[in-house]
Amino acid sequence: MYLLYTTEEEAISRASAEGQAQGLSFYVNGSGSKYVTFPKITKAPLVGSAKYALEVSDYTLTEEEQAATVSSVTFPTPEE
Repeated sequence: MYLLYTTEEEAISRASAEGQAQGLSFYVNGSGSKYVTFPKITKAPLVGSAKYALEVSDYTLTEEEQAATVSSVTFPTPEE
């Protein structure tokens, strides 16, 4: 399950907020894990200009976020 973002910064911001909400090591000890998952660029913009996908299966999502999730995305292959 993925949330899609137009910019990498937006996706990282959401990933950081979830890491903090889950009390990951970086936010407790100042080092270690900071993100539950990290965004990846998609092969092409999927919805409008959204081109960064954040895997959110282990996130606590708002109703709005839940409604905006997509079940799959296409990532570029290494040679693309």
